Amino acid sequence: MAPSHAAAPSTSSSLRPAATLLVCAPRSSRSLPVPGDRADFRILMLKRNAAGTFKSVHVFPGGVVEASDGELAPKSHPLGAHAIAAIRETFEECGVGVFDPPVALDEKSSLDWRKKVHDDATQFKRFCAAYKVEPAVGRLVHWAHWVTPKFEKKRFDTQFFLSVLDSGEAAASSSVSVDGTENVLMDWLSPSEALQAFREKRISLMPPQFVLLTHLQNFTLKDLRGFVASQKAPVDLQPYEPVPQASDEGLILALPGDVLSRTPQPSFLHRVVMSMNGDGSRELKYIKTHQGKL
Repeated sequence: MAPSHAAAPSTSSSLRPAATLLVCAPRSSRSLPVPGDRADFRILMLKRNAAGTFKSVHVFPGGVVEASDGELAPKSHPLGAHAIAAIRETFEECGVGVFDPPVALDEKSSLDWRKKVHDDATQFKRFCAAYKVEPAVGRLVHWAHWVTPKFEKKRFDTQFFLSVLDSGEAAASSSVSVDGTENVLMDWLSPSEALQAFREKRISLMPPQFVLLTHLQNFTLKDLRGFVASQKAPVDLQPYEPVPQASDEGLILALPGDVLSRTPQPSFLHRVVMSMNGDGSRELKYIKTHQGKL
């Protein structure tokens, strides 16, 4: 993977490095596509519990980068510790493994190791040694970079990666499950299915997931496999640190290039508009256009 030359995000003493993995797999033959849906794949999404940082929100698996992640990271990889963290957290949270070679665990062994890794991240290295596998960092492509806005109490500098399971791994993943503590539900949804469920208030999304799902609607499984093979994403890898601005429509979260962002371009709108409904649900609208072309 070539290093990104994007500008560095803002610094903050409370900004924690984190990593997330978009795990994609072929669409199930039993899954009916959303009309007009180009994507022939589904994405792994987890519903966080109601008490955590991301209350009852659907997210991609991921979490904070730990010091031990660097011990497994390839020296030549510019984001090696983040990639290891993304694989580790995915295994820990739902049992889906991205390893070389692939490893099949019985339910008890999987649950036991996942608990060990949850309690102590250094156990992930021991797991890999015990099963003679390596985290398959080469099967991840760097997909996005988001930084939590400054007005939030808990802030993360998050690198998003994408990986594609083959058909055998996808079949094996049907038997895995969430941890039942941090995460309470596991879903495989196409981008359009997830966005439709959000519009119908069946799931809740945060702006990064909403924007990434919107982008992913434009690709096929063949496209994604090509991006992983080339180690080159077709999307902008500069840090997305939303700049908030109140408006009559709701809270504007200005993204890079928007006239309200830190890197403004004339007449360019690149933003998420967030508003809250009376029932407490969140509405999101993604806009990327030049003014006058809405």
